[in-house]
Amino acid sequence: MVEAHGFRLVPATHLETPVAMGPDRAEVSLYAALFEPEAEPPWL
Repeated sequence: MVEAHGFRLVPATHLETPVAMGPDRAEVSLYAALFEPEAEPPWL
């Protein structure tokens, strides 16, 4: 259904990738950067 509408789901391994955020360049997961800054991905 998702693909039929032109969307793709981001794999969990991509969402768990650390990225540098904020002025102190602290590493957080991509999931935290995109959705919930203080949260761990719900599948962990």
